Amino acid sequence: MDSFKDKRLSDGVFFLELLSAVKKKVVNWGLVTKGESEEDKKLNATYIISKKAWMLNLFIS
Repeated sequence: MDSFKDKRLSDGVFFLELLSAVKKKVVNWGLVTKGESEEDKKLNATYIISKKAWMLNLFIS
């Protein structure tokens, strides 16, 4: 990764790996997609946001 503009970040997996490194077992890898389609990327992004909110005790509606 050269910068946050790197296209390889678009699948969200890097950010989930980062969350997992901070707090073990916080990511359910069975819910993570490969991010090959735009829909898969959106699903991963939604999962990242929900996990981050959970870690910060935030509620998203």
